Amino acid sequence: MNDSSARPGPLAGIGKDLRVAVRRLLRDRGFTATAVLTLALATGATTAVFTLVNAVLLRPLVYRAPEQLVRIYDVQPDVPRASVSVPDAHDWITRSRTLSGLALFAGSSMSLAAGGEPLQVSTQRMNAGALRVLGLPPLLGREFSEDEDRVGGPAVALLGERFWRRHFAGRPDVVGSTVRLDGRDHLVLGIVREQPHWLGDSDVWVPLQNDPATSPRGSHFMNAIGRLAPGATVESARKDLLSVVKMIAREVPDYEHHGILVVPWVDELLGEARTSLGALGAVVGLVLLIACVNLANLLLARGAARRREVAVRMALGADRWRLARGLLVEAAVLSVAGTAVGVLLGWAGSRLLRGTLPLRAPALASAVGLDGRVLLFSAGLCVLTTVLFGVLPSLLLARGDLAAVRGEMRAALGHRTQWLQSGLVVLEVALALAPLLGAALVLQSVQRLLRQDPGFRPEHAVAFKVQLPPERYPDDASRRAMLSSYLPRLRALPGVSHAGAINDLPLSGSNTNGNFSIEGQVFDKAHEPVIEFRFASAGYLEAMGIPLTQGRSFEEGDRAGAEPVALVNAEAVRRFWSGRSPLGARIRPGDADDQAHEPWRRIVGVIGDVHHEGLAQKPRPEMYYPLDQSTSSRLTFVLRSRQALAPLGSAARRELAAVDPGLSLYDVKTLEDRVSDSVAAPRSAGLLLGLFAGLAVVLAAAGVYGVLAFSVAQRSREIGIRMAIGASARSVRWWVLRRALLLGGVGIVLGFGGALLLGRSLQQLLYGVAPSDPPTALAAAAMLTGVTVIAALLPADRATRVDPQEALRAE
Repeated sequence: MNDSSARPGPLAGIGKDLRVAVRRLLRDRGFTATAVLTLALATGATTAVFTLVNAVLLRPLVYRAPEQLVRIYDVQPDVPRASVSVPDAHDWITRSRTLSGLALFAGSSMSLAAGGEPLQVSTQRMNAGALRVLGLPPLLGREFSEDEDRVGGPAVALLGERFWRRHFAGRPDVVGSTVRLDGRDHLVLGIVREQPHWLGDSDVWVPLQNDPATSPRGSHFMNAIGRLAPGATVESARKDLLSVVKMIAREVPDYEHHGILVVPWVDELLGEARTSLGALGAVVGLVLLIACVNLANLLLARGAARRREVAVRMALGADRWRLARGLLVEAAVLSVAGTAVGVLLGWAGSRLLRGTLPLRAPALASAVGLDGRVLLFSAGLCVLTTVLFGVLPSLLLARGDLAAVRGEMRAALGHRTQWLQSGLVVLEVALALAPLLGAALVLQSVQRLLRQDPGFRPEHAVAFKVQLPPERYPDDASRRAMLSSYLPRLRALPGVSHAGAINDLPLSGSNTNGNFSIEGQVFDKAHEPVIEFRFASAGYLEAMGIPLTQGRSFEEGDRAGAEPVALVNAEAVRRFWSGRSPLGARIRPGDADDQAHEPWRRIVGVIGDVHHEGLAQKPRPEMYYPLDQSTSSRLTFVLRSRQALAPLGSAARRELAAVDPGLSLYDVKTLEDRVSDSVAAPRSAGLLLGLFAGLAVVLAAAGVYGVLAFSVAQRSREIGIRMAIGASARSVRWWVLRRALLLGGVGIVLGFGGALLLGRSLQQLLYGVAPSDPPTALAAAAMLTGVTVIAALLPADRATRVDPQEALRAE
């Protein structure tokens, strides 16, 4: 009786297989280096992208129960996602049954006195209890109380964790001390915990201290985040708040056109990132799959020389599983080596991603890197790649028999293996088409955006911001005095041809809108017109290069006490005057029946449309007031000069110190840089897609080259005989190129389906081009065809150098 317990287990001898595999790979250094480099590039790209996915999408949010948080928007006829007013928010929280709390935030900036020149810091104004609603307890200290969040309340502040560590060295004794903000001492109550999303880059937090007299229901400037009550859902909250809006409409005249939008806050934070990172992840997944297909082809080609060895070993009694296991161990060694190098490349690539992607918060950028989850992911990649490129060649090569020993050399691989290699090449080309087309679509969209006329001339102009503290500039008179002192100094700078100021610069993302009235016109109450409000100085249009199409621009005489005037843009003329000239017509904000509004303003000019929201967004109707008649504490100055722009920032800072040493200017950028920054997200995505698409194409080309080179080597005698009986070098070269074109053409046809799916997933990044744009698709196909032909040129040339006499002697 045989003792089955004495039989070797399935893993017996694995150590010997490992030693043999390492020796064999070290002996065949060229093949090993090629395989490891191919796998390292693919796993490195995949690991680098996963570090970003890990930092942005997989790390848990710091807020308590973030799935219970919702973002709430006011909905207006022309503004589907408007910010909210404080009175609206008060009604929502007091009348709603589905909200347990409501957090209100408004971004701004303040000047921090830190010795020497004041430092401009980003600020969030928030209501008492906002951090409690978010589920974000302070890192140190406490948040604002109700008594501190009232009109005329004490000057208190919270510091952001990142700002606290950077400027105060993380000292706990900062809590309880004072910092001087906008010329007023503020008591530091605590430290706000760093968040990697949306609010995480705020430096200072101060109480809202809202004044009802200056924040009417029509003043929309707050961001609202609510926490759902127990048992409530997003849909039930939407219905509940919609009923509240209808109640407000019955009590407040002219409120019928308002609506409500409630969306999960997690979707707001991560929705766009999920789309772009998902597409990027799909692309690098394709790159990894192409690399594995390439390696499978390399192993199949390399196995041709070992086919006879395997057949002899099996004829002598070697176990088929043992042979397959040895080949699989060899593939695993390659996979481990390639993945190890790939992790190092992925670490370097993650640092590149951190520097190039437009991450909205510094905490997100710092979170991009290697950690335990990334290393575990890399280990999974190692196992996956071993299976993908190692199992099939191992099983095929272990099917050897003596016929392979006796057979012709040209049949060493057999027709089945040749067909498999050709099929793998077709798969590589098909997989490479998707990232190539995706990158082409996104980059074409960026080019179209940059060719879009922004409505102003960005060349030869620089802009910077100045915030006027309300404690030192509490009224229109003080703000007018500052402008009248500072603007002439800017205009007198050497080389400056024009200088002006505005409250919100184009492409800044900051807007103020509301309904308005046209004298003599009556609008449907349910569809009252909405317009954007801007406050600009004389000389602003000239400094920006915004064209004046009718009438005149603002002049120095348009001051307080003079006739109130306004400018409108071309879109407003098309929409509200049906293209007729509006010069001489009178307009004002608010409903025509409300006597408490500003006086009527006479339209003195029409200007061209300007893209304020973004180059991809259509211009909206706009109304401009002279800054001398309607002042603003938030100012952006624009200087136009034919000389070098770099020194203007220092010169403007020096002149500002001469007017008020307590003020600071910040965010100094040329208009060209601001236009470029407005397309940073799609441009970064396009460049990364292009990088990975290039890698995919290179790997596919390597696969085409490898298969054709091996095919030429295996069929060299056939080629020599063809040439001996009269075949020309040209016909032999065409014979090889024709096979390359066939493999590439079939791969391109099969790859169009996946390419279109990837294009649709990138739709949010596209502008002016459809995911199935035929010219772009044809261009991508032509490029891939050209690369395939280039990859086939060297094997084709090698085929023409086969010596017919040697081939005949071999026969």
